Amino acid sequence: MPRPFAEASIDIDAPPAHVWAVMLDLARYHEWNPFIVAIDHAGAPALGGALRLHVRWNDGTGARSGEEITELVAPDGERAGRLAYRFTGLLPTFGLVRATRVQQVAPLPGDRTRYFTREEFTGL
Repeated sequence: MPRPFAEASIDIDAPPAHVWAVMLDLARYHEWNPFIVAIDHAGAPALGGALRLHVRWNDGTGARSGEEITELVAPDGERAGRLAYRFTGLLPTFGLVRATRVQQVAPLPGDRTRYFTREEFTGL
């Protein structure tokens, strides 16, 4: 059975380094991703670092989600940058819900960027 997922991409008229910097500015993340209203974190994003996402559902209710950064590679020349994190807490520990999210910043001609994100779910 295929794993449920959600994905999206957009081409941005800015260089990858700029898009990467905006993406990692966690205090301002909500300005471009209205689903996430705040992110609690200690210091700059780092491999193995913990995040607590505060999300708002379409019905106006919200939730908090613990996450661990599993990949953090800045874009460099032709190499795409990647940020990945996974859902932590009781639900994934018991195999009920597991989720991983990848965000990628890839260079395009003309000093432009393709932003891509995919979240994949497993578990009961």
